[in-house]
Amino acid sequence: MGELLNDFTKYLCEVLAMNVEPEPWEGEAVLPLYLREQYQFHQAKPAGGVRSFLLCIDRAEQTPALIEKNFMQLSTKTQDALVYVRQSITSYDRKRLIERKIPFVIPGSQMYLPFVGIDLRERYTDNRNRSEIAFSPAAQYLVLYLLDNPAPMEINQSNAARLLGYQNMTMVRAFREIESTGIGSTEKVGKEKYLRILDTRRNVWERIEPQLQNPVMRRVYVRGLDQQVISELELAIAGESALARVSMLNEPRVPVWAIQSKTWQSQKGGLLRKLQEIPYAEVGSAEFELWRYPVQMPGQKETVDPLSLYLSLRERTDERLQDAISKLLEKTLW
Repeated sequence: MGELLNDFTKYLCEVLAMNVEPEPWEGEAVLPLYLREQYQFHQAKPAGGVRSFLLCIDRAEQTPALIEKNFMQLSTKTQDALVYVRQSITSYDRKRLIERKIPFVIPGSQMYLPFVGIDLRERYTDNRNRSEIAFSPAAQYLVLYLLDNPAPMEINQSNAARLLGYQNMTMVRAFREIESTGIGSTEKVGKEKYLRILDTRRNVWERIEPQLQNPVMRRVYVRGLDQQVISELELAIAGESALARVSMLNEPRVPVWAIQSKTWQSQKGGLLRKLQEIPYAEVGSAEFELWRYPVQMPGQKETVDPLSLYLSLRERTDERLQDAISKLLEKTLW
């Protein structure tokens, strides 16, 4: 926590020329135990008539909804401006904090202090200005495979094509695309080209998440799904059905399955012919998610991969669901 506090003061000084010396907050002693366990509190008094800050340094990476509830209670205990401080944050949580108008500082990355009119964001860019460009399906599938794999994050081009089921030329483009973002470098060893990711899984994820697309292109509901179709087409459990398997959430009323979009198109006159597409969910029906890329990672069984699952659900607004996928992300990457 001491290092994070130092990073905070340095960040304010560098960006805003604001010198503060945070001190332990005396009012912490009267707070409920759960708040003292979740946060470390410091008071900062900037010069120049700027309102004092009460820094709430997160010990447990709370969800935006819980932070909002905590701040409502804290606001009855102090007249200082409450500022949430954390080492790093996902783009989804950052967006939700701003929507709730919760002031926060992520040292070295962003500060959002609406009570003094500040919203500064640093963007990760490289010389080719690719930070705003979404990954292609093949490049996204490849980078998620590397992040999800416990082995060192490197692979050669021919193995990538073989494992992921793409043509060699597609992997050539995917390697080039990933390298252009700055998260990886390529090197030729003999006749093979290798891609190596240059940072930790956590840092890479924080850097590229805005470029990662929802794998789901569209959703359809069907009647008549049976075990033969599930087995022969190698459907993967997806959506809230997959999330229920790794969290305390209940199974959804309608089971959710993922199928690659090109498989859906090619099998409409084959195995999928027995299914009846319907306009909405009903008892006994199933939901199909049509994906941009393969629905499972090499060697994986039954469910979609956890990172793609997170991406497929990150725009949902249900707080219980958001809490579950945040924990899933933390478990997978960190």
